[in-house]
Amino acid sequence: MVLTFNPHPKIALFQDNAHLHILSSLEEKVDMFNSLGIDHLIVHPFDKAFSRTSVIGYIKDILIQKLNMKHLVIGYDHHFGKNREGNAENIEELSALYEFSYHRVDPLKEQDINISSTKIRHALNKGNITLANHYLGYTYGFSSKVIHGDKQGREIGFPTANLTPISSNKLIPSAGVYAVECLFNKQILQGVMSIGSRPSFKNNEERIEVHLFDFSQDVYGEVLYIKVKQKLRENKKFDSVEDLKKAIESDTIKAKSIL
Repeated sequence: MVLTFNPHPKIALFQDNAHLHILSSLEEKVDMFNSLGIDHLIVHPFDKAFSRTSVIGYIKDILIQKLNMKHLVIGYDHHFGKNREGNAENIEELSALYEFSYHRVDPLKEQDINISSTKIRHALNKGNITLANHYLGYTYGFSSKVIHGDKQGREIGFPTANLTPISSNKLIPSAGVYAVECLFNKQILQGVMSIGSRPSFKNNEERIEVHLFDFSQDVYGEVLYIKVKQKLRENKKFDSVEDLKKAIESDTIKAKSIL
């Protein structure tokens, strides 16, 4: 059984974190737990009232009395209860009192560096997708709805789907051009994604666009899941449409080689 909280505690407790960027939406967490064979998942609503639950109240009233817990698995830096006062030392004492065993998972390290969500966020914010995916152990992605654009990509021979992320709190990698896989109706499509402004066009507002290879189906209003495989280059301004087309052709060749 897995117990998780929603929304993220920092979002629930601090207004300044209303737009905190998260690595996994609740839906993505559910999919991951399903793939791991978890039998039961409890999503506990997290709010200010729940955050004031005492350490003993959390262990005794929720984990023991409601869930009949016999064994607890926690992360190496896990804190819980009011003001995050609960830690491994509390659990050591309470495990004897309430007769449950526990296991504290050691940090996952690489070259003596703790792999953490903070480091993964930093890598994504720098466009270092390769490192972020390596730390995660899977390919980072996000769900997006296809919206109408100005069709300028189609005019130059590279039609794109304009995307708006489903989750406003989901972390989107930094600006640039990326090789991506796109999941749509159980199909795995390949393509090139651009994030950020479009300096070669007059209307250079921030956008997320994806050009899918060998795909011409109308997907307006559909939801696509974008898996970001590798960064190809930074965004740049081209002096002519022909230069831009050559760059996209080069991006396509690189992306197909990677994918």
